[in-house]
Amino acid sequence: YFSLTAPTPSITVTSPNTGSESWEIGSTQNITWSSVNVTDSLKISLYRGGSYLIDIDSYEYNDGSYTWDIPNYHATTGYYYKIRIEDYSDPSIYDDSYYFTIETPASITVTTPSSNGESWDDAVDKTIQWTSTGSISNVKITLYRSSSSSGTYSYLQSIDTSEPNDGSYSWDIPSSLVSSSYYYKIRIEDYTDASIYDDSYYFTIY
Repeated sequence: YFSLTAPTPSITVTSPNTGSESWEIGSTQNITWSSVNVTDSLKISLYRGGSYLIDIDSYEYNDGSYTWDIPNYHATTGYYYKIRIEDYSDPSIYDDSYYFTIETPASITVTTPSSNGESWDDAVDKTIQWTSTGSISNVKITLYRSSSSSGTYSYLQSIDTSEPNDGSYSWDIPSSLVSSSYYYKIRIEDYTDASIYDDSYYFTIY
């Protein structure tokens, strides 16, 4: 003879599950899990640096998936996060995800030139400046030109094809750019993703 017993209750988080995920603020991510002999309701919580941070959903139906829109107040640079999913009726039945990071979306903002209509002397090196967020290692710096301050600016030439993203670049302005007929803008873009960029205010060169 033999006896039959119910399987031991368990929860297994299946995403995030690699230990290398990096999720951006504002993105939508799927938290997934599997379970055995667990009630229909679960609790989903976020941990940071090994400590409880906040409930993501305090009462979630146990259907194996939860869509999470990541709000900006969760991200703190230098911390690692985990998702904990537990049985709503028995918190001792739970599983933690692998570690993952939450990052600020990548962005670039050109800060110098700092206003429209600046005049830059080609005889003096000018410092191009910018700020950035997210993981951007290197940037491209290019020059655009238009015959009208409010017109369409077209690519003219490269200033630096791969510059460390340190927020500053000293530009030795070529004398060939001196003109009373053109207006210029500087574009700074992520070296690996051209869709992440910013254009400066327009300026002239004399």
